[in-house]
Amino acid sequence: MADIHEEDSRGDRTSAKKLSETIKIDVDGDYRAIKEWEAAIRGEQIFTGVANEKNRRIIHKISPMLRTDKSNEKEYDPVVVSLGPYHHNKGELQLAEKFKPRTLLMFLASCPGKTIDDLCERVLAMVDIARSCYVEGSTDAYDDKEFSRMMLLDACFILSVICSEIFQRRYMGNQTLPTKNTNFQLTPSLGARDQKEVDPVVLLYHEHLGALGWANIFRDMFLLENQVPYEVLRVLINFRSNVGNEPEETMNSFVDFIVHRQGTSMPEGRTLSTSISQRRPSHLLEMYRTSFLRFDSNQKHSPKAKFRVDGKNRFTNYTHSCRSATELKAKGINFRPSTGKSLTDIDFNSFGFYGQLEIPSRVITPSAKATFLNLIAYEMSPHTPNDFSVTSYIGFMKSLINHPDDVKVLRSNHILLNKLNSDEELAKMYVEISIPTVNNAIFMNVQERIQEHYNSKAKTSISQMISRYLSSPWTAIGLLAATLLLVLTFLQTYFTISPRSS
Repeated sequence: MADIHEEDSRGDRTSAKKLSETIKIDVDGDYRAIKEWEAAIRGEQIFTGVANEKNRRIIHKISPMLRTDKSNEKEYDPVVVSLGPYHHNKGELQLAEKFKPRTLLMFLASCPGKTIDDLCERVLAMVDIARSCYVEGSTDAYDDKEFSRMMLLDACFILSVICSEIFQRRYMGNQTLPTKNTNFQLTPSLGARDQKEVDPVVLLYHEHLGALGWANIFRDMFLLENQVPYEVLRVLINFRSNVGNEPEETMNSFVDFIVHRQGTSMPEGRTLSTSISQRRPSHLLEMYRTSFLRFDSNQKHSPKAKFRVDGKNRFTNYTHSCRSATELKAKGINFRPSTGKSLTDIDFNSFGFYGQLEIPSRVITPSAKATFLNLIAYEMSPHTPNDFSVTSYIGFMKSLINHPDDVKVLRSNHILLNKLNSDEELAKMYVEISIPTVNNAIFMNVQERIQEHYNSKAKTSISQMISRYLSSPWTAIGLLAATLLLVLTFLQTYFTISPRSS
């Protein structure tokens, strides 16, 4: 009987030891995650361990919590083309599915000496890597052959769009387009088209998908659930690396495409290769986000700023400093475009009786809402760069825009270039975007300085007086005439009461 108890005791100790080891692994993983979170709050980026790198590559689905907002739920789903397994085989997206084999032939035409079998073999060899980039179980419905075919067609579709965009931008200033693009050689059937008026690839897309379809392709390419692993795109680019430019130049053109879609220009002294981080991005949306934040050489504030709660109660001041653009303007705060290209290049300076808030210029297109919401969803996903930089920028802009008049202020100062139908529509877009959380440290210093200027009665009173009486030439002339009349009246009264002795 004692032996039985001793055996049970040994079994319990063994089970406890296994449980302890399991918990230890979980605790270690959480400890690394906490360290990454703390580093992100300080404005740093650290990635600990191979396991974390593997998790980082996962293309997440939209959190159900984000889909509860009915005004935004459609912004997470593609309307023209499915890329990857999450929306594959949807009935409303079949028109693009029928067109994808054409993009495969266009890509193959840029790889002389290569066959479809060579291309399929290259993608099939990395099928396990590609599967690991999606949420577990989401690719089980496809065998290796079906999944590889999906990856190949989707990647060729993306690259054909990108190459076409690079082609158009490169020759945008030319009256005529060359008959051959070294980056993307066209098929013989397309060569017969008149290439002096439009890129034949664009023409082909218009013929099969229509102008509306082509206009929404870029929207669909930057949805979180509509991504192809970057490694698949890289394999295909390397597949044709012996044609035209070297692989590095091709990758730089890829980043150039991303920057061009934002409507930003390349700062002097910066090269395109600076947009490729030391570690490869997981997918196109992550690269798009990186291009938002990469060009920050002129950044005057730092996300490393810490909360300071002292005698002046700065934390309380900060929580009440979210003013609209029209409120800030009324207090003598002017707006001007920032010289930096990063979204976080926001700065504020107080000059005597007026202030100046610098914000990067952005083009707001009809697809901006979908792009912003998916960037927010990406930053809210596990194992992603969790400094919430884009989310914090959008939150800052939301604080400035409560009414169409706020949009008018920012638009007239070239902060926002509105391509929507009206200022009302743009204001509604910002109001409807939900911000789950932000990194308060990023704009802490800016908000503090705005609040200090806002609270200064001397500065704001002088500014309001100038704004009221000198806002237009006619108001200024009226004020000057009234002042002159007052002075003359005073002098006349004075000399009447106290005439000069003869």
